[in-house]
Amino acid sequence: MYLKEKTKAKFKALKACVLIPTYNNAKTLEAVITKTLEYCDTVMVVDDGATDDTAQIISKFKQLIVITHPKNKGKGKALRNGFNKAVEMGFGYVITI
Repeated sequence: MYLKEKTKAKFKALKACVLIPTYNNAKTLEAVITKTLEYCDTVMVVDDGATDDTAQIISKFKQLIVITHPKNKGKGKALRNGFNKAVEMGFGYVITI
């Protein structure tokens, strides 16, 4: 438990967040978000026009920063939009998974 709290504090001190671009990953998305939130309080998810249960899974996590593309724009655009949002919010570092 100590390592997780120390890691969270480090993310905060560095003004870092985690960015998860996703497209139709409903089978694994909830577990990835849950595990990521154990180490970082600021997690951003870009729903890149998913047609599966992605939106319902994301809605379970009220603390997420969410960007939604109505239609799939590709991973590159999802990453760029996430990076732009992170800069807008004052983050200095973004880790993508």
